[in-house]
Amino acid sequence: MGLGAFLYENHYGLWKKIENNWDKGENIFSKSQINVHATVLIRRIGNINQSEKE
Repeated sequence: MGLGAFLYENHYGLWKKIENNWDKGENIFSKSQINVHATVLIRRIGNINQSEKE
């Protein structure tokens, strides 16, 4: 997901505080709650006619 890179580039001060406990030590990454918000733009509408392969 690139969360470490995002913190490094956009919140460097916070990153420096937690970089050694990110995926080792206190495992901050594995204990993090992540909320995802998505905006979707549908460019084409129509039908998909595809049969499943067995």
